[in-house]
Amino acid sequence: MKHGIVATLLALTALPASALDFDAGPIAGTLNTRISFGAAMRVQSRDERLVAKLAVPGQQDLCAADDCQSQTGDPAPNQRLVDARGAFSGVNEDNGNLDYDRGDPTAAIFQLRPKLDLLWNDWQFEASGLFFHDLVNVGFDETHADTRFQSAHSPRAGAIEHLYASGQRLGSLYVARSFDFDDHELLLKVGNQLLNWGEANLVQFNTLSEFNPLDAPVLGMPGSEPSQLQQATPLAVADLTLTDSLALEAVYQMAWRGAKLPASGSFLSSNDIAGRGSYAILGLGNYNEDPDREFRPAGLTGLISQSTRTIYIPGENFGAPHNRDEYGFRLNYLADWLNNGTEIALHYLHYHSRYPLVSGIAADASCTRDATQPGFVGAFIACQGFNAAFNPIGKEPLPVDTATLFLDYPENIQLYGLSFNTNVGSWALSGEYAYRPNQPLQILQSDVLFATLGPAFPAQDIPIGLNTVADPALLSALPATLAQPLQNLEQGLLGQLPGGAIFTLPGEDSAVPDFLSRYRKQTIKAGDYVRGYERLGVSQLTLTGIGTFANNPLGASQIVWVIEGAAMYVHGMPSRGELYFEGAGDRTHPSPGADGTGTPDGQPDTRRVNPTQMTKGFADAFSYGYRSLLRLTYNDLPGGITVNPSLIWFQDLHGTSPAPLVNFIEGRKLLISSVTIEFESDWTVGVNYQVFAGAGTRNRLRDRDNVSAYVAYVF
Repeated sequence: MKHGIVATLLALTALPASALDFDAGPIAGTLNTRISFGAAMRVQSRDERLVAKLAVPGQQDLCAADDCQSQTGDPAPNQRLVDARGAFSGVNEDNGNLDYDRGDPTAAIFQLRPKLDLLWNDWQFEASGLFFHDLVNVGFDETHADTRFQSAHSPRAGAIEHLYASGQRLGSLYVARSFDFDDHELLLKVGNQLLNWGEANLVQFNTLSEFNPLDAPVLGMPGSEPSQLQQATPLAVADLTLTDSLALEAVYQMAWRGAKLPASGSFLSSNDIAGRGSYAILGLGNYNEDPDREFRPAGLTGLISQSTRTIYIPGENFGAPHNRDEYGFRLNYLADWLNNGTEIALHYLHYHSRYPLVSGIAADASCTRDATQPGFVGAFIACQGFNAAFNPIGKEPLPVDTATLFLDYPENIQLYGLSFNTNVGSWALSGEYAYRPNQPLQILQSDVLFATLGPAFPAQDIPIGLNTVADPALLSALPATLAQPLQNLEQGLLGQLPGGAIFTLPGEDSAVPDFLSRYRKQTIKAGDYVRGYERLGVSQLTLTGIGTFANNPLGASQIVWVIEGAAMYVHGMPSRGELYFEGAGDRTHPSPGADGTGTPDGQPDTRRVNPTQMTKGFADAFSYGYRSLLRLTYNDLPGGITVNPSLIWFQDLHGTSPAPLVNFIEGRKLLISSVTIEFESDWTVGVNYQVFAGAGTRNRLRDRDNVSAYVAYVF
């Protein structure tokens, strides 16, 4: 019953329907194959504000001497980091930006898309697939501007290549049949299929259409069709006609499918962890990229700790939900008495998240937490002299690299919805309201990280000074095995610690204070699951208008204009100061910074891991924007050519939606201009220009303008 924009767009972009028709006894079949080649190129220079600070030319060794931290209260190293160009969180977000320069090809991809339809008596069978091979991105060597712990180029991982450069996708694979059921028609459809609910389609997230998650890698392939942008999923669908104006549809999803995110390091990727990334760098701009864990702490910290700042990310299946308990119902009603016919539908869906959120497993406990005596003495004994290169028996006081971050897919989300569509003059009007009472929303990722790292720090600050280390009473009380490590530590401190100065090993609350544990009133211990999201009620209203104009001043055979607006509201979102939610842009942490930001007196405090207080870029409770598509069609040109110029315009007007539902980032704009030319001989060519603009550094794709072209043939 849906009169949405998807069918309209597919009809507008369909290629000539040449196909192979055949009969095999009682079976009638059609084989339709589309082959295409598309290429794309980056046309915009890189914005250094969007890459890691240590990847900005000339800044690789910015923190090499001291990790841009001081354990003695000197604010200069941290201020050096704060003043440097680049993004604090860029080290885990910039691979796609660094891999392609202006003028570089970003894709040169062949696609083969066969589709088979069979009909036998009342049974229907459909199967389709996609095979692709990208000449640019197969065997691709990634570029690393930061080469302190890695070479300038390294081969891209095979798992990432398979996701978007060379592989295949299963499309539809289902059987269907209609039955007479007590004088009512019952349509059964079982297998991999597309099933669109609701009326919103230009707005991407948080709509009523949840069965078929996005395939972002295919979205970035030049020459792809709109029908490829959603994944077919294994469903059992029963559509029962109750009366001439009432129908009930019941759906059971037989296996969960998650969204395919942009491949890590691909051109349109802005997240190095998602999309099959394998590791993350801890810290907020002060640590070099280090895939093989070669880093060791500099300065005074290096005298007691050998912990790296790289953590490995478990595979995508680690946080995947169960393959059960996903189902829904839709009741469709045709109100022929309302505006000469209005379709109204009620929706209910119980499902698991299609999009990941970042959760963690808390790091191992600092060995200092096992101390039976206070201060340095207890810590030194509990840690067996600390984990230094000169001490083979020492334990680790800062095991931050034992933390785990992973992609978490929450289960059992409830969705209630209402949709309508009708016609007014030359306009088709539609809308939907979606309400999720328990939608998981991403807590600020740096806050999840701080909560995960907490146990790896001492419970309290531990001051270490030469007077303490050289105390004869301490030396006489130590086991013989710790005498030499103590002397070695003293010698190391003599070379780095000015007379009378104190080296502080910061406690958890000083180093990584988090809002998450405070909000939940919980104490996070080593190995605990740190849930990276909160469940809140979320509403979204979407309204769509589709105007069709045959008579127009542009001389087009037809003009189609689609305008869609949407607004999202989070019910009961905690106020800032209680809890912060992931929005968009560069990220430190909202706690006071080591540079003194966020404190009443503005005094620096170098015990803090946070270099400077984050004050913007958080998610908002209310956000809205609109999307528009304008398409002109010129038919029957000389040679039987049809020309279709089009413009797509997205503008986010107010607020930033919370992850993973980032529909809107205030000020962000997207323009896609394209022309397709269709020939009678079943060939089509197209050219597209894509412009990302607005929202400053909160728009991580604002420097990825690109041009693409493709040619396709259907047989």
